[in-house]
This record gives sequence, structure tokens and C-alpha cells, in this order.
Amino acid sequence: EPNVITYSSAIAACERSSQWRKAFDLWSDLRNRGLEPDILAYNSIISACKKSGQWRRALTFLEELQERGLESTAVSVFLSKESGPRRGLSWLSSVVFFELEGRKLTHS
Repeated sequence: EPNVITYSSAIAACERSSQWRKAFDLWSDLRNRGLEPDILAYNSIISACKKSGQWRRALTFLEELQERGLESTAVSVFLSKESGPRRGLSWLSSVVFFELEGRKLTHS
């Protein structure tokens, strides 16, 4: 029976090999089985979102991470310059960062 580690590793492998559709399928399966994703799974699925140009999905995962208190590692992945379909979209990363930081400050 697959567990969170199995899914996280598989999602990470799909993300690294640019098989983002498969990564999304695995994410759905992980959630449908009632498993809670770990930080590796979140980092990988957010990176897959970036590579496939699905910024809104990435933001949804970031919000979910924040609710679980895991956002700092995923934000650093989201903000990294090496991933993403277009490096010229760093303004979006900045907006997301400040939005998340603002929420963190208001919820403290």
C-alpha cells in the first residue's frame, strides 16, 4: 500500500522529469486516499504548477501550506529563480511572498 513517502517521491520524480500532469494525478490520488502530503510533496507539486504555468493552482497549494504551518519551505521553492516557465514573472513571486507574509503578520 503506497504511503505519503511513496507519493512524495513519485510526485518529485514527475516534477523533475516535467511530467506535471502525472504529478497532478498522483496528488489527487494521495488526497483521495486520505493521506496528508508532506513538505516534499508540496514543494514538488508547487514546482510542477510553476513549470506548467498554473500559477493559480500554485497559490492554492501555498494557501493550504500556510494553513498547515508549512509555508516557509514551499515559499522558498516558489520564489526560486531556477524553476518556473518564465523567469520574467518574478513580480508574481514577490506579490505572493508579501501576501503570505502579510497574512502571517495579521494572524500572529
